[in-house]
Amino acid sequence: MDLSHSLRGKIYRNITAKIRGMEEYNDLFWKTYDLLEETKSWSTLQFREYQLQKLKELIGYAYANTKYYRRMFDEYGWTPRDFRNFHDIRKIPILTKDILEKNLNELRAIPLHNCVAVTTGGSTGIPTKLFLDARSTGAVRLAFVWHSFHEGGYYFGDKIAVLRGKVIGNGDIFSDHKYGVLYCSSMNMSEKNMKQYLHQIQKFGAKHIRAYPSAAELLAKYIKDTGSCFNEDGKIKTLFTSSETLTADMRRLIEEQMHVKVVDLYGNCEQIGMIGQCKEGHYHEYMCHSYLEYLDDEDLPVKTGEGRIIGTGFINSAMPFIRYDTGDIALLDTQYRIRCANRQRVICGIAGRRRKDEFLVGKDGNLVNFVAINTHADIFDHIYRFQFIQEEKGRVKINVMPAKGYTATDHRNIYMEFKKRLGETFDLEVCETEQFESTPRGKSKFLIQNIKILV
Repeated sequence: MDLSHSLRGKIYRNITAKIRGMEEYNDLFWKTYDLLEETKSWSTLQFREYQLQKLKELIGYAYANTKYYRRMFDEYGWTPRDFRNFHDIRKIPILTKDILEKNLNELRAIPLHNCVAVTTGGSTGIPTKLFLDARSTGAVRLAFVWHSFHEGGYYFGDKIAVLRGKVIGNGDIFSDHKYGVLYCSSMNMSEKNMKQYLHQIQKFGAKHIRAYPSAAELLAKYIKDTGSCFNEDGKIKTLFTSSETLTADMRRLIEEQMHVKVVDLYGNCEQIGMIGQCKEGHYHEYMCHSYLEYLDDEDLPVKTGEGRIIGTGFINSAMPFIRYDTGDIALLDTQYRIRCANRQRVICGIAGRRRKDEFLVGKDGNLVNFVAINTHADIFDHIYRFQFIQEEKGRVKINVMPAKGYTATDHRNIYMEFKKRLGETFDLEVCETEQFESTPRGKSKFLIQNIKILV
């Protein structure tokens, strides 16, 4: 961080945050933030030593404070002192969402009055309940998020537009001048609203944008389709994405049409793992946040290809998750070598999530993975978005939001393309609409599967 940004940080810490009553920027926030600043000079070995010490502390804490881990360790005849290195950690069974659901309170390590209950976004089809430490987790998490922002040039006091799932009363736009934030709801991405969003974001003087990848992609498609002028002067520098998978095609379209640099961040409600892009665009683990493993379907370490993200988190004392299966997939490659000032572990990227609801069911009970039929063909050139809905076996409704130039030919081509992909075991219906179902947090859902699937 250069001297000007360092000075701005001190002013924000000692004056702005206090005057405006920003309680979340408390002593714990700044203590964590200062640690992350210090780690910029750390070697890989220092990060590994930090992680091993944190793992040992967490295992001792979990054994002393949760019924779940005490029972497990006692059954196996373990004590916390048996875990001396990273290899020893692999003895502990993986914690799945099903286990979490069945042992919610036995995994809780602090009294309920010190907890805040949250649920995951439910993108796996079933939202998962868990507890965070109301006294500390929020401030520590916020410090990590702010540090990731700095990699993209977003500093304390900069104005930012946020296009995520915030509910904004009776309207779709709200200015929070206390924090310098313009909120634009992703819940209602109609053509009328997108035009208004683009205008208000520039009028507000935002230097950055935070958005779900799907919401940013919709804006980029709208700009391209309508020939709208946006950020021609380059005053908006960065668009930060998180909470959904960002594909290479999405990144390319957003950067080309919105004239911004896209910086991506991976995280989750469970606070297990944070992976963000550095200034050079590489994905790095935040190694002071969690210890991550990448495993195949046989629970063996992966060095190249897809690996399940299994994590042990350091920032939530309410529920010490050890070797938790996030359900997300990372991409790895032993040949991926980089020279970077950031010495934290590097991965190739985030592939997304394996989900039980990403299947369509044919008349004969045959399952078709949604990924296999998702296409980047030119049938989508004249639509902003689409969504598949299945209520019964063998019948699929495809909702599309028409863009400029959409005609009956596009309707027919979409039908024919997916009929070819799905075959005779599916009856299809294509419908034009601006009404799309999203998650409670406003994330886009490409498939609404209302049939219970066992896979």
